[in-house]
Amino acid sequence: MRLTRILPAIALLILPAMSAAQEEMMIPSIHCTIKGTITGATVNEISLHPYGAKSITVPVVNGEFAKDLYFEEPVSCDLSMSKGGADPVWRNLMFFIEHGEVTIEASFNESNQFSSSVKGGPLNTEYTRYLDTKDSLGRAAVIALREYESRNDIYTPKAQMLRGKMLQAKTAQALQDLNAQWIALGEADGLLTDEGKELHSNYIRLKKEYETFPSDFMASCESIVGYYLTFKAITNSEDPVPYLERCWYDYRKKYPRSPYTEYLEDEATYLTTVKAGRYIDITGPDSNNETVQLSTLIKGKVAIVTFWGSTNGYPRDKTKMLIPLYKKYADKGFTVVGIMNETSVEEGLKAIREDNCPWVNIINPEQIERIIRQYGNSEMFLIDETGAIVAIDPHMDDIVGYLGKKFR
Repeated sequence: MRLTRILPAIALLILPAMSAAQEEMMIPSIHCTIKGTITGATVNEISLHPYGAKSITVPVVNGEFAKDLYFEEPVSCDLSMSKGGADPVWRNLMFFIEHGEVTIEASFNESNQFSSSVKGGPLNTEYTRYLDTKDSLGRAAVIALREYESRNDIYTPKAQMLRGKMLQAKTAQALQDLNAQWIALGEADGLLTDEGKELHSNYIRLKKEYETFPSDFMASCESIVGYYLTFKAITNSEDPVPYLERCWYDYRKKYPRSPYTEYLEDEATYLTTVKAGRYIDITGPDSNNETVQLSTLIKGKVAIVTFWGSTNGYPRDKTKMLIPLYKKYADKGFTVVGIMNETSVEEGLKAIREDNCPWVNIINPEQIERIIRQYGNSEMFLIDETGAIVAIDPHMDDIVGYLGKKFR
């Protein structure tokens, strides 16, 4: 009897504590208040584009705007605005959504030149300092280059004489011969005086400092600012692998819930798997709503994996061009598998019927957006019988030629 009387009392003590904990978990950890002014232009609203979240429209009244933002993690946010008129002028700036108040000042001049400043919070301060340092290093390198190029007395007498002849050369052949002599003189260390060598060395040093500063900063910075810069470098670089190896693997451990992490995981998958010649397996429902697996469908066969859909004009047209090839080589070890991203399964089924697609199509597999990113947003893949990717987005002539040789 005593126990049954005590239990309800204990429950009353525990339940409020659990409820408070649950409420606390639901409250976002970041409350950012942005306040701003816009001068020199009539702007009625601004658009905020936090990475990984929906865009937000904020009204501008008498050149001022304000908005409270709530997020789980600090994140970069692009702000865009348009100067009204017959020919609207769009301008953008970037700031970090972080806990506390962020003040933004933006202005247009008569020539539509745009300037802005962001103040508030350690992340925005750090990012501003990064930009200022990068600009300072860039200016120093440009000044050193101009000084080096504007001086004629940095060249040896022999080099000065050769320069004079190059300026007076009347034929392309003569200039080519003199240029060869110039290169030979440089290889023999006969172009520059000691002062010229010092100026050139100073420029090379400053240029290197400017070029290596971003990656050095990313590797040493531990905040979300460094992660944002790493994200931008990877997504914009023609060779992102060094950034992945030097910076990203550490950042993803520290910020597992950051929206950058999921995107860059997909980018890393593409670079280390698809671009390296290996396909990523996909599982999902076919047109009969039966679960199928890409690896099973193409095992031991030459295959085309095509990403297409009812509203994708060019990919859909190119996919239809595969039908004669499928009918010609299907019984010889060739197959096609379609991967469809549709707003509804019905739309996908309708497109399959309209195009008379004879192969298996996987419609809306789970996490289709991530699958598309992991495949590098490419549309078609030619895969050999061992499972190796032979070509990404091959031209139809190349597909015809490959199949002709493979099955002759």
